[in-house]
Amino acid sequence: MKRRDFVRNSSLLAGAGLLSPSSFAENKKASLRIAFLTDVHVKPTEVAEAGMRKAYRHVNALKSKPDFILNGGDAIMDALAVDKAKTQEQWDVWNRVLAAENRLPIYHIIGNHDVWGWQVKDETIKNDPLYDKAWAVKQHNMPGRYGSLSF
Repeated sequence: MKRRDFVRNSSLLAGAGLLSPSSFAENKKASLRIAFLTDVHVKPTEVAEAGMRKAYRHVNALKSKPDFILNGGDAIMDALAVDKAKTQEQWDVWNRVLAAENRLPIYHIIGNHDVWGWQVKDETIKNDPLYDKAWAVKQHNMPGRYGSLSF
């Protein structure tokens, strides 16, 4: 299943449960607000960093604050074919901007560009503990490669 289809279907299912008649009877003002930010593709350039800052400032300044942000993946520009140093530079920008600009809870989905080493030609890279999705899981402080939300 494509990530886009998964997110759309999950949103529909979650929304269906939240919009049941009994939920309106209990509290007509109950709502769930989610800010979905995806494909930031941040990299260590002034323009990319400024764009990420602007997006997170905007979401955090909304009058009706979201309950949380869902990061749809591809947080960094590309870890698929670059070395550790270039990958770390990208994660450093992501973490620095997020720490400075975001005050909302955030949940992460791993995008293909967040995965380290899939296109690196050196086969020994597969023995590195950060290979594949492990680096993204670590950077996002995720309990595992996937998770679930309950409301």
